[in-house]
Amino acid sequence: MEFLKVEPGDMIEIIGKKSSCAIVWPADDDNKAPDMVRIDGQTRKNVGVG
Repeated sequence: MEFLKVEPGDMIEIIGKKSSCAIVWPADDDNKAPDMVRIDGQTRKNVGVG
């Protein structure tokens, strides 16, 4: 989130085969990795990526 300069609750656009918007939320403490972005299954489906 720091690298992308986004805050919790910000809307972002994710672009794959299609585009969709998503809301930014921090990862759980046990799932944090500084170079990883987690995207839920519905959003992946909306943008056409796997």
